[in-house]
Amino acid sequence: MRRKALVLVLLFGFVGLAAPTVTPTPWRYGVIYWVGEVPQRPEAYVNMATNWVERVFRFWGLLPVPQPSAAWATPEVVEAPTRAEARALLGSDLPPEAVLAVGPEPGTFWVLQPLLLGERRIQPLTLVVFPDVPALQDAVGHYGAGALFALGEDEERELWNVAEPWLAELVREPGGPAALAPRGG
Repeated sequence: MRRKALVLVLLFGFVGLAAPTVTPTPWRYGVIYWVGEVPQRPEAYVNMATNWVERVFRFWGLLPVPQPSAAWATPEVVEAPTRAEARALLGSDLPPEAVLAVGPEPGTFWVLQPLLLGERRIQPLTLVVFPDVPALQDAVGHYGAGALFALGEDEERELWNVAEPWLAELVREPGGPAALAPRGG
């Protein structure tokens, strides 16, 4: 009986460690990853995120608001087992400000082209939307977090020591600015 109980505890412990379902959606400012189920009306969240980004740029006087430098609704797909191999396949065709985002299928990456901020090319944004605050807190290993954006180097180093590996693959490895936020309570 003890052996069965131990096996069940171990089995459920490993099941809890599995990465959640993550669905990417192309976005005019980069990519939005939905953790868990995609909401019934994702366009409402996409519109809200778009408005927030535009307000932040206006608030800081960074005008005109960034514009996509290429077609964003259908990002180029690169098939490769790793991000490094995808980067090697693209070679010099990949602008330094572009981001390779994890695609919808295993072994695929999306090429997110830079945004244009006037004459400047800037990296696109990665937005990770969690179903609720506890899911965000579990993923980042920080139970005081309500949302995260633009961490300093020390805080970022500390975060990646405790955050889930799947989250680091979405946010840390490609580089570029990222925001993590819950969609509801």
